[in-house]
Amino acid sequence: MKCHAQVRSEGILSPTEKLPTELWVEIFLYCILDVSYLTRNHRPHIPIIFRLSHVCQSWRRICLSTPELWAVIRIPLDFPDILANATTNYISLMLRYSDPTPLTLSIVFTRESTEHLAPFKLLLKHVHRWQFVQMFGLSLGTTPLVGLHAPLLKHLRITSSFADGQQLQFPFASCPALERLSWPQPYLETGPNAPIPWDRLASLNLWDLTPFQAVHFLRCCSRLSKATFVLRPSPDGGEQQDPDSPPHVLSVIQHQLTELLLCGHLWGGDLFFNTLCLPRLSYLSVRLCEISSLAGFLRRSNCTLLALSVIDFLEDPATLFDILATPACPSLTQLEVRPFDRRRGFLPDRLMEALTFDASKNSSPAGMSTVFCPNLTQLTLTSVLPTTPGLLGRMIESRFKQVNGCLKHFEYTHRGADKSDLDILTKLQEMGYRVELHSNG
Repeated sequence: MKCHAQVRSEGILSPTEKLPTELWVEIFLYCILDVSYLTRNHRPHIPIIFRLSHVCQSWRRICLSTPELWAVIRIPLDFPDILANATTNYISLMLRYSDPTPLTLSIVFTRESTEHLAPFKLLLKHVHRWQFVQMFGLSLGTTPLVGLHAPLLKHLRITSSFADGQQLQFPFASCPALERLSWPQPYLETGPNAPIPWDRLASLNLWDLTPFQAVHFLRCCSRLSKATFVLRPSPDGGEQQDPDSPPHVLSVIQHQLTELLLCGHLWGGDLFFNTLCLPRLSYLSVRLCEISSLAGFLRRSNCTLLALSVIDFLEDPATLFDILATPACPSLTQLEVRPFDRRRGFLPDRLMEALTFDASKNSSPAGMSTVFCPNLTQLTLTSVLPTTPGLLGRMIESRFKQVNGCLKHFEYTHRGADKSDLDILTKLQEMGYRVELHSNG
């Protein structure tokens, strides 16, 4: 048997030693970014990058010569069972080995512990390198974050842990490269000298704002492609009025927005949609909002929807007919419907018929399909029933069996569905079609 040194001297390498350094770097990055190893049964005693660098001389050489491998720091995820002093020492080494690479940070603040403060103060000294930053549970008791300059910051996601109407001050005096912002409050400066480059943002998530504030932020963000707005609870115990809205709100046309998620706490939908025109909208999710103005909004926008989710709405499900009849919906590939009142979720016969493929009547003189949403590939219905038993099952059957039919997956969560519908759907399951049935009572 030849010893390892003799084998190497003769130029015989193991398969792993033949891999190029660039491929090893990609493998190591995958290991670092994959958090599935951080389970209770496999908690590391040291951060994963240190474990990789201790395997062998070759791996250590690769790690020490690749700064980006040290630039991902997650507190406490990477240090679950490590004392505060040791954590600070590890982070100090990671900051040294990663310099000058931009940093990716994920920090969870807890009220029960202040052990994160020392390493966080260390990270603050490198704020000029922050690029992707997530902070969870940030509170007013945290080390003050005011007037920071972050020239490389592109992605900022902040959640807060306090209540009682306290305002969280935006920590940066300048962040000119910012593209994605997630912030727990609407109190953000939007004037000409604001620290946030609103005309650069591509993604915006805001919580606890009024419909007028949501529209205002859309007006400020000319390049926004994705927006998520969670409206604050309705004022005055349900009074449908936005206290921040002026007497006349001008219509806003946003030409870049393609994805919108609105959660309304059972109000604000009409105030929001009556003001907007979004011609490039493709993905729309509406939850806990009025949907009576949705059809008019879609017609006015003249957009082409690919996915629509209407969840926890109060109106009669018959309102869906007007929405799906708009020119925005024939292109839909995904549709999800779930009413707020599970006892009143009856789909009208004319909607069931409009969604059902029938070769004898579902084509116009020009040969165009007149069925609603002919391109659906995924349909999810929760707590809705057809007004006439059997129509739901026949509609789904027609979509699966239609020549060149698009439907690939149907998921149905029901309460007290009629046997005639369930028999058809169960038979489709037995035939191999992707039908998921769930009973919620």
